This record gives sequence, structure tokens and C-alpha cells, in this order.
Amino acid sequence: LGRSSVDAVILHHNELALDVARPIFDTLEAMRAEGLMTCYGWSSDHPRLVSAVADYPGFKVVEHDLNVFDTAPEMLALVEARGLYSLARMPLAMGLLSGKYGRKATLTGTDVRASSVPWLKYFKAGAANEDYLAILEKIAPLLTADDRSMPQGALAWVLGASERTIPIPGFTSAAQIRDNVEAVWQGRLPADAMARLKEIVAGG
Repeated sequence: LGRSSVDAVILHHNELALDVARPIFDTLEAMRAEGLMTCYGWSSDHPRLVSAVADYPGFKVVEHDLNVFDTAPEMLALVEARGLYSLARMPLAMGLLSGKYGRKATLTGTDVRASSVPWLKYFKAGAANEDYLAILEKIAPLLTADDRSMPQGALAWVLGASERTIPIPGFTSAAQIRDNVEAVWQGRLPADAMARLKEIVAGG
């Protein structure tokens, strides 16, 4: 990378056993002490695992699924309690929250959303998951209020979920990059919209 240090190093193994993970974090802490990184963390959706290693001095970030469909309350509570930062994985629900994929949309070829791997939730065999589409139809007006695009509303929800959340959306064009950046400028969704969205999603 041509740098003397990096900002953050993330362990990417969602369910790695603690007896294997701890030596890795021991090494990362030693490397941080040498000045090779600012901090490190874990890409995991399991609060129990993250909590077990959150006391390392350099452990500051956890990457996990977080979007208006998957609100991760236990993980966010842990982030707040331990002074961590949440890197919100899948803030646009693999593109479903972009508003581009309706009931007639199909994905093919090498796109992972066209597969039937067990962990896929938002898409099934190339089609948008009907259960999530039904929820999206109900919440779209709240996400697109105040002249926000659908992705901007979804990112504004993530920003509103906690002062310690950082969405990490994907993009495939310069226009999408601009849309993502404008979402940050627009700021968080208002509290009343956040509360109403929670009610709608919880009700299915």
C-alpha cells in the first residue's frame, strides 16, 4: 500500500472460534503497539464473540449486517456500551433498498444474488424476496421523504440508528457515489420517521 500504517484491520470470519480468534487479536494488538495500524476489529454478526474480545486496547470496530430490515439491536447496544464503532455491512440490503428490483426483476449469471446459497435473504435464485418487497412497499414513502432517493433514505436510517454507525454501501457508478455522499450531507432520518419505520418493519 505504500503506507507505514493502516487505519483499521478487520478479521473477516463471522463465526471463528474464540480459541482461534484470540491469538489473532493478540498479534494485531502487538502490531498496533508497533505503530502498524490505528485500530482493528471483527466482521461478525455475533455479539457474544465480539463482547469476548472488545477489551483489547486496539479493538474499536465491528462490521455487521445493519439496515432498515435487519436492525441488530443487540449488536448496537454492545457497540454503544463498549465505545466501539459499527461498520454497517449491507446497508442497502444487497441492492434491494435501492428500489431498482421489483417483482419482475431477475438476476442471472455470476451475480451471487442469482444463486441459492443458504445465507441469501434479500434475494432468492435471482428474484427479490417477496417478504422484503412487501415491507419495502410500506416503508418507501418514509425513506424517500424530504426529496431523498431510496438509497439515501436507507443510508439515513443507518446513520440514525446510532451516532456510532458508519454505513459502507457498495457502488458501481460515479452517480451512485454522488448519491451516497449526498446521503451523508442530508443527515440522519428524523426521530419520528425512525420510530415509525421500526413499527412497520416489526409488524412485517
